[in-house]
Amino acid sequence: MAPSNELSGLTSASPPGTGQEGTREHPEASLQAVAILSERWTLLIICDAVMFGTSRFNDFQGRLGIAPSVLSARLTTLMEAGIFTRMDRTRKHAEYVLTAKGQGLLQVVVALTDWAASWKPDEDSHIV
Repeated sequence: MAPSNELSGLTSASPPGTGQEGTREHPEASLQAVAILSERWTLLIICDAVMFGTSRFNDFQGRLGIAPSVLSARLTTLMEAGIFTRMDRTRKHAEYVLTAKGQGLLQVVVALTDWAASWKPDEDSHIV
């Protein structure tokens, strides 16, 4: 008997015409995306860039209240993943610009925002 695989149900293709053809054929891609995006602060950095056009290190730091060492590490990870690219505009100021791959996360940010808005927490709750 084959070992149980928790992801086995995700390997079947989505029905034609659903707009999700092929999305379940590669569960490892989902796991890789979650590994990158679930790192603390990472999704907030992406959201800030997507929703507000933030691109400078000091602006991310000021808007998010993130420690410089953590922000630097996250931006490095995002550049290695091909989500951001660094553009040296002047000797003093670099900008972290979303690549086409990073801009593709707009749909993810919008979906998360819509989900959060539709499942607003109770007034007594501190969790979405």
